[in-house]
Amino acid sequence: MDAYDLILKDKERLLSFSEPTRFIFSHSALREGWDNPNVFVMCMLKHSDNTISRRQEVGRGLRLSVDKHGDRMDNPAVVHDINMLTVVASESYTAFVSGLQKEIADTLTSRPRKATEAYFTGKIIATDAGPIEITPAMAKQIYRYLLKNDYSDEADQITPAYHEAKEAGTLTALPDDLKPYADQIFQIIDSVFSDAELPKVDDGRKSKINPLNDNFDKKEFQELWGRINQKAVYRVEFDSNELVGKCVNALDSQLRVTPLQYTVQIGIQGDELTDEQLKAGDGFALTDSTTERGGSIHSLVKYDLLGKVAENTELTRKTVADILTRIQVSVFGQFKENPEHFIAELLGSLPNKRPR
Repeated sequence: MDAYDLILKDKERLLSFSEPTRFIFSHSALREGWDNPNVFVMCMLKHSDNTISRRQEVGRGLRLSVDKHGDRMDNPAVVHDINMLTVVASESYTAFVSGLQKEIADTLTSRPRKATEAYFTGKIIATDAGPIEITPAMAKQIYRYLLKNDYSDEADQITPAYHEAKEAGTLTALPDDLKPYADQIFQIIDSVFSDAELPKVDDGRKSKINPLNDNFDKKEFQELWGRINQKAVYRVEFDSNELVGKCVNALDSQLRVTPLQYTVQIGIQGDELTDEQLKAGDGFALTDSTTERGGSIHSLVKYDLLGKVAENTELTRKTVADILTRIQVSVFGQFKENPEHFIAELLGSLPNKRPR
């Protein structure tokens, strides 16, 4: 319970630099409702094709981080360098993350996208002698500097060449008149949004070339290498009966579903309605209202319960059937009250492993 309280109830202590906890292994912390702004790495151990669940999980790490004073790290010059989320997941996340990045980029309407003279004109830069406003002449110099060095394109958008040169420390020097204000000017340029800033989705599991150095041929290393280069096989076998039994116990004690609820209202339409009454919603007089629980009698939706659970947990249909037929009748009876919620809660309680 100490770990649970720390993660879900004592966020201030968890965010403190004096708290030694650096890794959190949690089954439910990434679900909706948990907000920790300083999440930088997520390792997804469970395979999932549920887009909503993925959005909730990744959303836990998309908060702007805070410093030790609780201030958001949202300065335009460093916001992308500090607020970097790394997701370690299966190949199925590649298309999802790429699409999510594009969706976020398309909705970033608050950030300027074009490095024009008009954008730079009037910006305030700080100097030892006090604040200075960028004049139209200075703005034109900045604009020509970007264009001349291919740091902006014909659409006045910042190019990848600018970000690559900045990261490599090879940016062309500003004109002499602007050099005293170089740091502030580059911060203003960095505030212009560019697709090149978005991190590329890489497959970290692919083999990488590791060039050998002179130490490889040394006698001491060869002796060590001969002792540690043996290949090993790691196998895990599951006891299906034990797995089914534990799943049944977990579902009987934890699976709780909220019944569907809907309201039926009966009203009488008034005579000689006017436009104003219709617009105001006064065209009907409410005579009766009842609230019902459970599924609609008119619902014709059919669910492949075994197939859905088997697909998302990688358990066989037989194993899923064994589990569902052994849970309490009252627990399984919740399925007809709210099928969608029942399946979601069931998937959250079952392991994502295929028994051998």
